[in-house]
Amino acid sequence: MSLRLKITSGPLQGREYQLKPGIIIGRSGAEISINDAKISGRHAKIENGPAGDLLMIDLGSTNGLLVQGKKLTQVSLTHGLTIRIGNTFCEIQKMAPSSKIEDSTLPPLPNKPPKPREPSDYFADLNLVLSKKLKNKIRAILPFKPLVILQVTHGLQTGTEWTLGYGPRTFGASELDLHILDPGAPPHTFSVEPRNNRIYLTTAHPQKIRLNGRAISSEELKNGDEIAVADTRIKVSFSDESD
Repeated sequence: MSLRLKITSGPLQGREYQLKPGIIIGRSGAEISINDAKISGRHAKIENGPAGDLLMIDLGSTNGLLVQGKKLTQVSLTHGLTIRIGNTFCEIQKMAPSSKIEDSTLPPLPNKPPKPREPSDYFADLNLVLSKKLKNKIRAILPFKPLVILQVTHGLQTGTEWTLGYGPRTFGASELDLHILDPGAPPHTFSVEPRNNRIYLTTAHPQKIRLNGRAISSEELKNGDEIAVADTRIKVSFSDESD
């Protein structure tokens, strides 16, 4: 059954969006972008549920998902359900086969062609990028030898496996590199990085990230280690394969 999200109050009242797994709902830079000050930049995500349903999962937002006044971390989407996201109310509806609604995976077409850019504009952009790199510490990209394999053994992403061939790689609730769906995960949870021919786990949240049950800030990873992030458990292993 296909579902759509209809905004019933707020800045985009009346707008409708088809719901598909992977869609992000947020204030900016999301497939469903809602200009609501109470909505986080990356507020929620649509995922497949274990029973073949669709889930709306909170991405560690400030105000969460409210259903009948209760704050939830994930909601199973059914026809007629009303969800409050920030100050915006949304209703989940069945989508008729002939419905013509906005496809949230495609950007809206511009009303008129954009103005051609002058060559000087590109040089200005390049200068801006270079100036930012000079202000920030540039981290070298190095290969992992052996490959690092991280497998989720418990939590929302159970069965997910990441094979890391280079680093550093960054994990977190707000990371575009490797995303952790656990609502209790910090925005920037931890990084895995090569250092002196060894592989290290580094975090700025030693009280929230545990390695083999211990709070750490930076420690070498070994085969069989377990990383704990809120309700998520990740097993560490290594592979000598190069592909």
